[in-house]
Amino acid sequence: METLLGIIVLAITWHVGLAIIEYQCRPEKDRPSLAKLLLLAEVEAEIRRSMGEVVTSMRSVALFFAPLVTSVAARMQGLLSSKTASSGFLGSTEVSPPAFPLVLGICIVLLTAILINYVVEIELGEDGLAKRMAIASALPVALGVFTAGAILGGQMLGALIG
Repeated sequence: METLLGIIVLAITWHVGLAIIEYQCRPEKDRPSLAKLLLLAEVEAEIRRSMGEVVTSMRSVALFFAPLVTSVAARMQGLLSSKTASSGFLGSTEVSPPAFPLVLGICIVLLTAILINYVVEIELGEDGLAKRMAIASALPVALGVFTAGAILGGQMLGALIG
């Protein structure tokens, strides 16, 4: 879904840029009117506004929901692997408890960077500085949610399962 949205935004931006270049290269009598170019820019702005809900959803998934769910899953895996290792369930097939949250944390970093990249492309277009700034401000939030979720999730699961 995010790839499709990125392609749509890129196509619209490319189309508007191509129209401006074509306008500048044509002879004066064949140039499209300024009204047409303004209409294209207005359509691009309207598409960006209409995708606001999608952008908000992508941002909330990247910053809150994905880190929270994966941190609880990591704690659940650690708790279940410690319970099943003592009972001999499934033999010796066990993932190292510190390795699993590390792998999920790396996945959260990648997911956050990708989603925030798409969010900035949809909102602002191909602005490299804005992308880097948004990613730099989103990663600490996502990793903080991941860490808090792992700590609180472990305490809640420990209290429930014992």
